[in-house]
Amino acid sequence: MTSRRCHFSDARITAEYISFSSAFSPNPGVAVTPQNVDLSASSVPAWQRVQSGDVLLGTLVEVAQTIPGVEQLGKSLSSLYNGQIVDEQSGTTFVPINVKIENGSYPDHVGFEGDGGKEYPIGSQQALAWPTGTQHYEIASPQSTPSDPTVQIAGFKLNPSITNRTVSYSNGTLTVTWP
Repeated sequence: MTSRRCHFSDARITAEYISFSSAFSPNPGVAVTPQNVDLSASSVPAWQRVQSGDVLLGTLVEVAQTIPGVEQLGKSLSSLYNGQIVDEQSGTTFVPINVKIENGSYPDHVGFEGDGGKEYPIGSQQALAWPTGTQHYEIASPQSTPSDPTVQIAGFKLNPSITNRTVSYSNGTLTVTWP
């Protein structure tokens, strides 16, 4: 198991110093099927580049990578952090990714989106029909990209954040490499 240490402190806790550590076993490659989703700022994964009141009809290949948190002595994060919102940096601000810490960890959705996609109003016929439709936007294959988001939990920036993680997609297989 490879581990990365990410630290933040919480001024509300005076008796102990809390840190965040993420550990991940490299993914040897998972067969994935493109899925149609309505993407917006409130979807999982969150999609910030959509006008308010609209959804982007998208096609994704993704996996939800569990990022566990531990305190500095190696124990799971206390229940104090359950329900805390996880944010990732977008430009110069942090935006919610619409997942929360539960039982000391959170799911981090990583993958690729297809080319294309149109915006439609939330609740429109097109938006309601898209997730179960048979048409998909093409997802380029092969492709690979770094996936190193700067993360904060409960308003505290993880330092260091997720680093040196690469996501690759080829011939229906999604691979996450995190040395």
